[in-house]
Amino acid sequence: MAIGLFGETDTTPYTATALPWINFVITETFDVANRRLAYAKLDPLLTVPLMTSLDDPLPYDDTLTLLAFPYGLATHLFRNDENDYAMLNALEQKYAQAVNKCDRAKCEIVKSKYDVGGLV
Repeated sequence: MAIGLFGETDTTPYTATALPWINFVITETFDVANRRLAYAKLDPLLTVPLMTSLDDPLPYDDTLTLLAFPYGLATHLFRNDENDYAMLNALEQKYAQAVNKCDRAKCEIVKSKYDVGGLV
């Protein structure tokens, strides 16, 4: 999917470097993945779940992997290609937007220990 973002059909040149870059994107989005788990009231991941093979399933939920991962991977794979900075900037922007769109917050009411009858 990431390769298709910049019109490539032959994945051969990218296969050797794809796994380290996928693991890099997994690491970059680890906090977002944990916030998504907290939002869904699920246990957080304690460590970054790195892949050991391109055949491994992506370790995060479908929304994060389908919306953000293609742009994140394409950004890193494209970085070494043809020096098209306009395309690189567009991919980086799409990646940041997709990660932000996937991010979730778990809001909680926090009671101050200094609260005296609602005065603080």
